[in-house]
Amino acid sequence: MSRNFKPWRLLRLVEFLVVLIATTLLISVSDGLNSEGKYLLEFKKGLQDKFNFLGNWKSTDQTPCGWKGVNCTSSGYESIVWSLDLKSMNLSGILSPSIGGLIHLTYLDLSYNEFKGEIPTVITNCSRLTFFYLGANQLSGPIPKKIGDLSWLQVFGAHDNRLTGTLPRSIGNLQKLTKFQVAGNAISGNIPAEICGCQSLQYLGLDHNRIGGEIPKEIGLLGNLTDLGLSNNFLVGQIPMEIGNCSNLE
Repeated sequence: MSRNFKPWRLLRLVEFLVVLIATTLLISVSDGLNSEGKYLLEFKKGLQDKFNFLGNWKSTDQTPCGWKGVNCTSSGYESIVWSLDLKSMNLSGILSPSIGGLIHLTYLDLSYNEFKGEIPTVITNCSRLTFFYLGANQLSGPIPKKIGDLSWLQVFGAHDNRLTGTLPRSIGNLQKLTKFQVAGNAISGNIPAEICGCQSLQYLGLDHNRIGGEIPKEIGLLGNLTDLGLSNNFLVGQIPMEIGNCSNLE
């Protein structure tokens, strides 16, 4: 052994390495679950999951990307949640406003469960939302007034709930909307003339509600319309001649 060998130097090197490894592990652990995972766990708190479908949603994970119903994609150096599909999982409870934190969400399917309460108004924070399914639940209250802020929305399905209130005038901002299905609720008021702004609309399902007034002639401007459901409402007056312009109606 070299005469210059100093045991205390080796001891200090070992101590340094131990501290370095411990610090690295501590930082890794303290990072914990990312923000979208935390929003989802907060969302889960408002639910009753009697069959434990969401049993693998754990705070000890780094991301929610392996969780049941959660789909991610890569964006730069991070993974983001683009889809949440909880359809037909026998879930009940309320929809937590934390859902509004999933700002990258493009697909959301909560249909065929037993959710109650209102649609969170903060859902409009999910500005990239394209497909939004809420059908066959027990949701109440109005459709969010600012639903028109979801400029990428193509499909909105909320049939067979207990929704009330009127159809938001902001619906006219949804130029990409192809399907709007809210049959089987208790929506009242008139059909807003602004609906003519939905130039991509193919399916308009308003059956079995409490909608009154006259059918607006502006519906005749929806040239892509193929399906129009208005039965079992409180509509009055005549069918406007302008509907004849919807030459694709079946």
